[in-house]
Amino acid sequence: MPSYEMVYVLRPTIPDDEIDQAIERVNGVIVSRGGTIEKTDLWGRRRLAYPLKDHREGIYVLTNFASPPQATKEIESQLRITDEVLRHLVIRRDED
Repeated sequence: MPSYEMVYVLRPTIPDDEIDQAIERVNGVIVSRGGTIEKTDLWGRRRLAYPLKDHREGIYVLTNFASPPQATKEIESQLRITDEVLRHLVIRRDED
């Protein structure tokens, strides 16, 4: 399976004690589509370059995962309708 890297921004209004649950829900989307999580790294709250949906900051998360190629479109469409995720970007990683 090809490897992917995904960076996404969560809403800053999520309470600190619920951030891990939000990350687990996003990881669950990947796993439910046949993917496997390799690593998840919470970068924390950061100021955005420009406002997203009236928010000036967001909670950044980096996730490395492996997934069948056809599943990435399903994962991205699910993230688009997830209220907790402001933005996301999925790219395929080159294996050296």
